[in-house]
Amino acid sequence: MTDLVLVVDDARKWHRANLELNAAHYAWPLAALGGSTIAALQATGAGVYYNTSVQLCGRTVKYGVIECASLLDDLKHWRSLYIAGRAHKPVRPLRELPAELELLVANNLRSALSAALLLLPLRFDDAGLFGTICGLSYSGDVRMGIGESPRKPGDIADGQRDALAELYRGPLAEATGSIGGSVGSRSSVVAAVLSGAASARVQDDRLPARQSLLAALPSVAQDGLVDDLLGMVAGGRFRTHSPHCSQQLLLEASERLWRSSATANEANAQLAAALRRTLFRIVRRASLAQTAKGVLTAGAATSIGYALVKIRGARGSRRE
Repeated sequence: MTDLVLVVDDARKWHRANLELNAAHYAWPLAALGGSTIAALQATGAGVYYNTSVQLCGRTVKYGVIECASLLDDLKHWRSLYIAGRAHKPVRPLRELPAELELLVANNLRSALSAALLLLPLRFDDAGLFGTICGLSYSGDVRMGIGESPRKPGDIADGQRDALAELYRGPLAEATGSIGGSVGSRSSVVAAVLSGAASARVQDDRLPARQSLLAALPSVAQDGLVDDLLGMVAGGRFRTHSPHCSQQLLLEASERLWRSSATANEANAQLAAALRRTLFRIVRRASLAQTAKGVLTAGAATSIGYALVKIRGARGSRRE
């Protein structure tokens, strides 16, 4: 099924116009409730409204609608990691991207690489890297426990290995120097040793290198990490938590984590665990709302049928 995401300036006006042209795309009773109600429903969760199983130009497609402001916000901050997570994987823009959006898409890739490096062991290969990147937005997704195959992130990475390698070629090249720039700018974050078609990579496990990766994470991920790490190492002596000083608090917390850990390996393991919990919370909140919204937007019968197909596929994947 072709999956489209349409970016609009005003969801209410767009849905009103689309209802006049394509009312059959909308499930009952939403089609009768009007564009304002649909736009209000869209604003919940990750800010995306989906029409599913639509026949368009001889193809079965599903298309999501998101306001431009919501798209920019998720790319910049990882508010829900819903559309930002999709943009971690290869996508095909239908028209040339505006400069602001193109910049945020590029920064989103750097942030995904930074998060993946923090989660990966110090020695890894490209298969592990791309599988981890593809899995960032699935951690905490309620669908993974219901109908989606647990192997989906790895399957995506395996099926698009060449496209992912091209997508992250630039960010990986930058990473051989430093990600973030302001912290640990002279420390090599990741060194690559190529052997034939296989790739073996080694990370720098020193604190400045890890802090450069932390500095490259979006603000919502930084805020969540601060909350998590404060509980581990604060000792009640940190400054008052404010969104304006999250990055400084995060760097301070990481320094305390390194000082309190017996080895760099132990500190890195605790940092990775904290990041996993943070990403889980971000994704879980949005996915709960999106899943519930999907029952309304697709209709109960379509949702049940789609879920049964997913469950059968997931069971087959687990048996393999």
